This record gives sequence, C-alpha cells and structure tokens, in this order.
Amino acid sequence: MPELSPVPIKEISAQIHGVGGYRTVHTVADLAGILMSNNWPKKAGDPFFQRAIAACLTALEVQGQGDKARRAFVDAARKAGIAVLPDDAARHERTRTRFHDWRCERTN
Repeated sequence: MPELSPVPIKEISAQIHGVGGYRTVHTVADLAGILMSNNWPKKAGDPFFQRAIAACLTALEVQGQGDKARRAFVDAARKAGIAVLPDDAARHERTRTRFHDWRCERTN
C-alpha cells in the first residue's frame, strides 16, 4: 500500500492541555490525532465528535477535503468546550470587550 501524503489544512491551535496549553496542527492526520488522544473529552454519543472523526477519515482516504475536516473539528471542539485559534479569537475578544464594558458601567 502506498504511503499517504499529508492532507494540509489552514493552521489551527486547540487548547487541549488546559489554560494556555495549545497544540498547533497543519494536517488532517494531526486533527485526527487530537480527536483520538486521551486529552479529548470523548463522548460516545456525541454527533459532533463522530462527524469530525468521519470527516478526517474521509479526507485521509480521498487525499483532499481538508477544509471540511477542519470545519468539523472546530464544531466538535466548540461543543466539547475546547478553544480553537484563530477561529475563536474574535469570539473571545467580543466577550472580553463586553465584560470590560460591563465592569466599567458597574464602577461608574
């Protein structure tokens, strides 16, 4: 069987090692590795997790569709409460800004 070439994705960093503990990946195989690791909060019946695994396996089989696998991974990570950068950066900035605005209102 010929060796499969890596299926590239847009770089992604997932916070799977606690606060500030991000792992950065560049391929679909790396995404699958995170999903299958002991660091992922697996839920047997979680359809987001199952879709992410299926999307990664499909991308590896067809040697393409990395963008679909990446999107499925981001959806599963969000469902599992895992921060993903750069995708969640804007979301976190909006939350931080709203909190800052709220604090300023309460102190005035």
